[in-house]
Amino acid sequence: MSEAERLDPSGVIAAGLKGELAHPARDVFLAWVMALPPEVDAAGAAAVLLRAYRPDPSPLAALLEEAAAAPSTVPRRRRRR
Repeated sequence: MSEAERLDPSGVIAAGLKGELAHPARDVFLAWVMALPPEVDAAGAAAVLLRAYRPDPSPLAALLEEAAAAPSTVPRRRRRR
C-alpha cells in the first residue's frame, strides 16, 4: 500500500481530484481531514497527496495546497513538571 493510499484509504480525494464526485470540494476535503487519525499531520498528508496525485488545478486541489502550506496539526506533548 502506498503512502497516498494509506492517507486516502477510501479514495475520496483521488476521486474528487478526478472530478468523479458530485459533492462540493469543501465537503470532500472536510470528510477526508476529519477521518484522519489524530496522530496524522493533515498538512503533511495533504502535501503527500498533492505529490502522489499531481492534480490539475481545481477547487479541491486548491484546498489541498492551502492545507499543505498550513502549520502542523499534530498537538505537541506537554512536559510533566
